[in-house]
Amino acid sequence: MLAPDKTAYLDYPTVRRAVLQNWVGNPRQLATMGGKLYDYAYTHGVIQNTARNQLILNTAWHHLRRYGDRVLVLLARRSHADLLYRWFTARRSDIAVFQLDGEDPGPTREATLQQFRTSSPAILFATPFFREGQDVPEIDVGILAGGGKSETDVLQGIGRMLRRRPDKEEVLIYDFTDGLDPDEPKDYLARHTRERLDTYARQGFAVECPAWP
Repeated sequence: MLAPDKTAYLDYPTVRRAVLQNWVGNPRQLATMGGKLYDYAYTHGVIQNTARNQLILNTAWHHLRRYGDRVLVLLARRSHADLLYRWFTARRSDIAVFQLDGEDPGPTREATLQQFRTSSPAILFATPFFREGQDVPEIDVGILAGGGKSETDVLQGIGRMLRRRPDKEEVLIYDFTDGLDPDEPKDYLARHTRERLDTYARQGFAVECPAWP
C-alpha cells in the first residue's frame, strides 16, 4: 500500500461546502447529494490528485527502468487514464506506452495487448473492461490506481495480474491508502480503502501497509 501525502485529500466539510455552499440553510438537501459529494471527492482525491498521480508514475518508472518490467495501471475512469498517459508520454523515453479502454473496438484492443505482451519494458494504462476476460500473464507489476470498494471489481482486476507463467507464481501489486478518516461516514475514499484492505485480508494476501489512517 502506497501512502500519498494526506494534505492532498479534502476533508468532508470542504467537500460539502464545494458541492452545496448553502447547505446550512437546508441541511436536508445533503440527503440527496451523495452522488455529487462522492464524485467531487473522487475527482479531487483520485483523478486530479497530483501527489497521488506522481506516486503512480514514479512507482511505475522505477519498475520499468530498473527491472524492465511490464506494468499494468488499472483505472476506473477514462479521464484518469488519459491524464496519466499524457504525463507519461511527455517524458519521451524509449519505454513502450499503451492505453486501452472499453470503448475501443475488439481488434484494436487485441492488437494493443499483443504489442504490450511483446514489449519490454512496457506500461499499459487500462480502464475497467480489462477486469474481465483478459489473459495477460506477461504482467510483472500491477498498480490499482482507480480506488473504489467493490470486492468483485478488485478481485477481477487482481485476477488479470495473477495469470501464471513459467517464471512467475506471484505478482507485486500496488494500492493506495486514500482519504483521511475511515471512521467518518462521508470520507468515501478512506472507507473504500478500508474495504479493500478487508478484501485483501479475507483473501489471505500478503499486504505491506504503512500505519493508517
